[in-house]
Amino acid sequence: AEVTGDGRCRPLHAVGANEARPLGSMFKLYVLGAVAERIRSGAFGWDTELTITPELKSLPSGELQNRPDGSKVTVLEAARLMISISDNTATDLLIDKAGRKTVERVVRAWGGDAKRNVPFLTTRELFVLKGADYPRHARRYLSLGTAARRGYLAKVVATVPLAKVRPWTAPRDLDTLEWFASPLQVCRAYAHLAKVSDPRVGEILSITDAGLRLDQARWPVVWHKGGSEPGLLAMSFLARTADGRTYVVSTSATDPSKPFAEGPVSQELLALTRGAFALVKPS
Repeated sequence: AEVTGDGRCRPLHAVGANEARPLGSMFKLYVLGAVAERIRSGAFGWDTELTITPELKSLPSGELQNRPDGSKVTVLEAARLMISISDNTATDLLIDKAGRKTVERVVRAWGGDAKRNVPFLTTRELFVLKGADYPRHARRYLSLGTAARRGYLAKVVATVPLAKVRPWTAPRDLDTLEWFASPLQVCRAYAHLAKVSDPRVGEILSITDAGLRLDQARWPVVWHKGGSEPGLLAMSFLARTADGRTYVVSTSATDPSKPFAEGPVSQELLALTRGAFALVKPS
């Protein structure tokens, strides 16, 4: 899709552009947006320190979960880790600082899937729901309405120790217990991030290109965020041409019934993405 001058997304080549799909860690684009909004409003700054506590620690991917309780990290460092290595503890620290309802408001304001992303889960909450005494917590949570879900997260899920979480290798509730957006909604998220005047946002999103390796002379700006869990691999990129045209490519592979090898699928999605950007004609 092309991001037009007024910030809209114009699909150029699309399959299921309006179909909501699980995102994995791609949801962290919305968290970054909420952080940028709160910084713009003066609520806190990039240099504001966050405290790593047992309640806010999550599980890998990431590295902040290994730091001692009481350690400090700046908002900027946490945001960089959240996007570049998909640090889950960094993400939950930022959701806590910006506020869950702020993230939910950003999802709505950016034309995201508000219904399926409220309550907006932290990574720790997802780990507990899918990995602790599964499927008991997941089934109970999914049976509740929005207000009751908030209560269940606060009164039950928050009390489950991370040590109770067991890793899973087969897909679990990909269609119901995840973060969701359609490819067009992912494009809109990038379009809104591109309108943020704070240069830190672009710097954070440019840290890694996940091996896409576009021609830097032609594509001097490349942003990336992906996501995965068993049965899911998703990738998204924003790239801007040297003459200022902006495009977003979002791809995903999902199989709710069985896991797949991420390595080969990742290479296929990268090849699809390179091919999509190659369709853009030089001006």
